[in-house]
Amino acid sequence: MKKADSLYKIKKYPKAYEYSKKAIMLGDTYYSDLYNAACNAALSGNISDEFKWLNLTYHYVEKEADDLLPATKENMSLEQLKKTWMGKLNAPCLFISATKKENLDNLRQTLYTMVKELHEKRYPYNKFLY
Repeated sequence: MKKADSLYKIKKYPKAYEYSKKAIMLGDTYYSDLYNAACNAALSGNISDEFKWLNLTYHYVEKEADDLLPATKENMSLEQLKKTWMGKLNAPCLFISATKKENLDNLRQTLYTMVKELHEKRYPYNKFLY
């Protein structure tokens, strides 16, 4: 993963993505490595691969009622995630559940609005999006 990280820092995203995939296939990876692979995939234009890697980073496992061990990342529900530091940032932050199809319309509308604003700045005379 070190090679992939160094390639990412110099903005060689396609090569970084290839090294990320190789490192993950060898095993012994962390959730952050999967997230970094998703970022490399997105920045190199492989959007479908991006979601493949992102889906591997989080799996909700309901905690048993008699389980006395502390809760782990896998035991956090969508509502609990909203209460973490990520939900309190001043940046746009949306929490969705793709499996339950929760908050997808909000995500779609937010993305459309952000893309529309960028489009208006870059192409002020082009009114195709709206």
